[in-house]
Amino acid sequence: MVDRRSRPGERRRGHRGQRFIAHWSLQFIIDRQNALGADGNRIPPPGQRIFEAISDTPMISIAANNGQAWGGGAELSWACDLRIAGESATYGQPEVGLGIIPGAGGTTRLARLIGPTKCLEMIVDGRPIAATEALQLGAINKVVPDSDLRDAAVAWAAHIAQWPAWSLEACKRSFYDGQDLPLGAARRNESQIFFDVSGRDDSLALMAEVQARYDQGLDSFDAIGLPRPETV
Repeated sequence: MVDRRSRPGERRRGHRGQRFIAHWSLQFIIDRQNALGADGNRIPPPGQRIFEAISDTPMISIAANNGQAWGGGAELSWACDLRIAGESATYGQPEVGLGIIPGAGGTTRLARLIGPTKCLEMIVDGRPIAATEALQLGAINKVVPDSDLRDAAVAWAAHIAQWPAWSLEACKRSFYDGQDLPLGAARRNESQIFFDVSGRDDSLALMAEVQARYDQGLDSFDAIGLPRPETV
């Protein structure tokens, strides 16, 4: 996933350095389509496998975009669980202008994020959208000043990472399982995951600790360990 002028492994600076991942190397796609495997069939690009590995990991992944995320760059963002962007960031699926389609989540994961109407518009229109519009559509979670992006992304990740790994994994599994199931089946799956995870010894111990804090008179922020919202 590199600049259109680059080959895999090369690094180039974009306009004023504002490039997250422009898109997959077009020459690399051409070369792979012209290459044949031992079975005589074309060899698909590895991007899909990379994105599936990111999506399937039990860990929570956050994409932090500080510039141009088009094509494979956008699809890497869609493959992550959460997305934060600097104000100058852009997202786009311009593949239609290359005679191809988004092939690593642009027609599937993006549709689940923003709905079919706006997804179809993005993939057939081809023009990128600004971070603020991506936020409004629900494609990303947060927009911050460019200068704050790294610190904001790290702080967000650190906050999430304080929670039990088994609980995060269960939340992610129930969420994604539910997207592919009818509501009734999704609810049954959710209930089963809740039953399984709440019966763990470490979950029972943690809930007992929090209940003890409640019994001492602490409110939910202090009992659970949640930061209080800032007041104006």
